[in-house]
Amino acid sequence: MAGRTVKKALLVVIPLLLIGGVAGLGLMGIINIPGLTPKKKLGKNLYAAESLYGEKKDEVAEKPKKKKPKKPLVIAKVEAPKPDLIKGSKKIAKLWNEMEPKQVIAIAKDWKELDFARVLSNMEGTKASAILAELEPARASRLSREIQKLAAQPPATASL
Repeated sequence: MAGRTVKKALLVVIPLLLIGGVAGLGLMGIINIPGLTPKKKLGKNLYAAESLYGEKKDEVAEKPKKKKPKKPLVIAKVEAPKPDLIKGSKKIAKLWNEMEPKQVIAIAKDWKELDFARVLSNMEGTKASAILAELEPARASRLSREIQKLAAQPPATASL
């Protein structure tokens, strides 16, 4: 009976020793077992000749790694809203309709012809004609031409 137990023990111990030995060789890197064998680190150069063969190759100057250029940060330019000149001239025209022509002329004496004409074209006809009558003839003529140009423009482009 003792022989039988030794045989049974050997049947258990020998496979365990074989499996343990193979696993140990895999862990040491002698046998390559995927998932068990640790990965080998390459030497300084690409082919790791120094670590594999014990030879030292001439050190090759490493090329500096090219850094990808950073994309510049693009900041969207937000434009300020453009003033609505037609709406503004209508507002001023309402105010000037309530004033005397001499007061309007005094206020608009340093106004550009186009701006003044834009407001006059939005005023009541009788008030605008009274203001033009009070002005010196040369300026009244220039303003009348500007009013004519403004009236001749299509509505979409009338906001100069």
